Amino acid sequence: MRSGAAQQAEIANRRLTRIENLRRLGLDRRALQLFLNRYHSLDRAGLIRTGYLLTSAPTTGAGIIKPSHRTPLGNALLDHAKDVLFGLLFGDHATRTSFERVERELLTVTVPRAKVFALEFMKASTELNAAGTWMVLLYINGVLIDSHGVLVEAVPNA
Repeated sequence: MRSGAAQQAEIANRRLTRIENLRRLGLDRRALQLFLNRYHSLDRAGLIRTGYLLTSAPTTGAGIIKPSHRTPLGNALLDHAKDVLFGLLFGDHATRTSFERVERELLTVTVPRAKVFALEFMKASTELNAAGTWMVLLYINGVLIDSHGVLVEAVPNA
């Protein structure tokens, strides 16, 4: 098991890589529209058909899709999608992100504890253990995925 400092260094390195990717992307309305046009209709069958996802990947509600369930192309697409999300939330002039933002709000995302790692790229987030009435959101196809979760809160750039 790695030390806390080693884990933090790894997260910081991944964040620096994400920022460099974002600078190369030059995210603006046009780049976002191209991304949405290209990927908006992809579902599980489409991801498998186009070579992003392996057929061995768990179906919806059956478990976490791990990097080993995706092809290298699929893992690259996931990283690209995270770059786009990071840019939408936190991008600014320094990351070559250009959007006309008119207000700033708190973003709250509720995820099962087992999946919180997927949001570690978020710039400034606070994790709060959570259990309660929101648990009904974790039922997929009649299967309870997790009985406890994490609220991840982040404040995007204005």
